[in-house]
Amino acid sequence: MTAVPDVTENPQTYDRLHQVLAAGLRRQLLFGVCEDEPLVQVLSQRLTQDLETDDVLLFTIPWDVTDPKLLATIASVLQDHPYLTQATNPPILELRNVAQLTRQPAPIQQQFLRQLRSLGRHLPELEFNLVVWVNGPWLHQIQHSVPEFWRCHTGVFPFASEQGIRPVGYLPPRPSTPSKEGVFPLVTLAGQWESGPDLEALVQQYRERIAQGETSRAVLDQAILAAEQWLHQLPAQALAQMVDLFNDLGNFYWMRSRRQDPAPSPDTAASIAPARVDLEKALHQYHRALQNIGAGPNTADTYAMLHNNIGAVYSDLAQYCDRCENIQQAIWAYEASLSHRDPERDRAKFGASQNNLGTAYWHLSQHQDPLPNLKAAIAAYHQAVAQYETLSDWANWAMIQTNLGTTYWMVAQHEPQAEYLEAAIAAYCASLTHRTPDADPLGCATTHNNLAAAYWHLASDRDRDPETAKTDLLNAAQSYQTASQLGHTLSIQNPPRFVSFDFPTSYHNLGIVHYQLATESRIPFTPSEKLHHLNAALQAYSQTLDFLTPSTDLYQTTVIGIVQAIRTCYELGGIDGQNRALNAIPGTLLPQILPQLKG
Repeated sequence: MTAVPDVTENPQTYDRLHQVLAAGLRRQLLFGVCEDEPLVQVLSQRLTQDLETDDVLLFTIPWDVTDPKLLATIASVLQDHPYLTQATNPPILELRNVAQLTRQPAPIQQQFLRQLRSLGRHLPELEFNLVVWVNGPWLHQIQHSVPEFWRCHTGVFPFASEQGIRPVGYLPPRPSTPSKEGVFPLVTLAGQWESGPDLEALVQQYRERIAQGETSRAVLDQAILAAEQWLHQLPAQALAQMVDLFNDLGNFYWMRSRRQDPAPSPDTAASIAPARVDLEKALHQYHRALQNIGAGPNTADTYAMLHNNIGAVYSDLAQYCDRCENIQQAIWAYEASLSHRDPERDRAKFGASQNNLGTAYWHLSQHQDPLPNLKAAIAAYHQAVAQYETLSDWANWAMIQTNLGTTYWMVAQHEPQAEYLEAAIAAYCASLTHRTPDADPLGCATTHNNLAAAYWHLASDRDRDPETAKTDLLNAAQSYQTASQLGHTLSIQNPPRFVSFDFPTSYHNLGIVHYQLATESRIPFTPSEKLHHLNAALQAYSQTLDFLTPSTDLYQTTVIGIVQAIRTCYELGGIDGQNRALNAIPGTLLPQILPQLKG
């Protein structure tokens, strides 16, 4: 049996979830809350192995996030796998990848919510338990949009990497990649073919449909079938002319890999995920294209295109196997692509490949040689920024500035020097000149959340002079305020839009920063100014609790923060200060808060 990593950062939460699932109860609806999809996979694997020893079966529902049909899928699972309902203990069905709905159009998200509503009506009749893995925004969305389903839940289990009374929940987001070749590598060459006119026309039709955005699983399946059939009909001497067809087929496989279930099918003996199979097929087609490139005026462009596409595939393949080796292969491919790029002639593609290279170095830094790889990422990002600035492509320019900020922040974790945090702050601030609330509210919220963490980190430097530290904390508070309010506003739009961070945690962090402003001995605030920041902390904490349930760790952490703030109000303002503080929190909290104040 393959060893599964221990979940040492969340041992108590994991143990509680395991105990509930192993108890043999029926009709349990449990929510696992986690922002990190790879960690969800680790947790699922660990649960599967641990529950086997308890004679409990856990089965992952193979649903399609692009076309969520939960009731039909669950019915099919139970019909195709009768052993699940014949087991001694009720089986556990597991719904993963809900967070991926964020990247789907609003109608798909609404379809999913309607499916949950229907499922909620049937839960009392069903003889299995259900575990639904969500991130914070989707937990909030289900609570408010599908209350009949939410009322059936019997437990919420939050998994986070940081907990405690300080800014929590800040995990630098993975730098994003521009929507150029690295994300959508469908780049074709003009060409004419002399055989198979019917298949040629069919493949051309699919190529055009896919290039226009029709990338459903069904369309990709048909495009691959048509292209493969055409290749089999071509004579050997014609293959040299088929570089663009090999490239298209590689693109079709690459795009289909992103429509596949990332886990191996549980009902087969195969241990290789279908997505990984498609990625390996994509690589094979790209290499066939490289082998058939002839001499010509566009040869350099063709090499650059194919190597960039190969880099994109290796980057995805790293999620499934040989992580460091595949990321290194991606880096070599991007560097090969850049060696054939002329920035003066095609700045957009040169900038895209530089950004892809920077992102690959960033990912490699998470697994080996962090400092040299992070600094290599910074060098590549600066090259990309220069190209997009020349092109006045401010959307990509701002996105890469955010990548730069995140990378400088990571360097500061290894070399704790103020200059790296200041560079991160400068990059985030540059990004925000174009990532405004009106032009790009999602990017604006995410960048402000990262900027706030950088300011807070900088303020924690004990060598920083008091006035500068105060300014850093005030800036952190302002950015947390913007990030949390934007995240909340976007989540209640119709249709809702979700940020990539947990905005309730940002409200919590805002409370922490205000509390620190009130209690930091280096900052010479008057008692009234300190009380002002304590009241701001209480307001932020109260906003945090609006989005949490009492069973979550962050809820309990926030209540502790409220008690601390009220006690400090009493120390500064006596009984009047304490009473004003108590009036600033929801009355429903008083039965929980008052006994702790007496302790």
